Amino acid sequence: MDVQRGFHFRNSKRSWTARNCCQYTPSEWATFATTYPDVLPTVAVSVGSSAADIDKISVILKNHQDIRFICLDVANGYSEFFVQAVRSVRSAFPGHTIIAGNVVTGEMVEELLLSGADIIKVGISSRQSYYVPVIRADPYDNPNACHVTR
Repeated sequence: MDVQRGFHFRNSKRSWTARNCCQYTPSEWATFATTYPDVLPTVAVSVGSSAADIDKISVILKNHQDIRFICLDVANGYSEFFVQAVRSVRSAFPGHTIIAGNVVTGEMVEELLLSGADIIKVGISSRQSYYVPVIRADPYDNPNACHVTR
């Protein structure tokens, strides 16, 4: 995927011009970081929301300080546990850009934005071969407004 759009995020106060997400163990991150040091600012550490996952983020980001993105990826983002995980990660990493999801309602998009996420994963499903509309929330205008885009 070739992404050439720029974004500015309210919570982390960071800008973003590319999206690349990888899910590696800490030792695989070390190999990746050694092999591709110039891309570290444009990739995300991708984990779930368990305590072990949050610990994994801490280890990876301590060893690779050029990484600016964290992806909290769960199948169902509709739990207080997940919202608390987003808040915890935001508190621990206030300058990082946090990607969180998966959700499909405007109310949950708003909850995750207010809890500290910068990018919300919306509408991801196993039916990716079918048309799935992309929905984005614009927290600057109205966090309740989700816009279907093509």
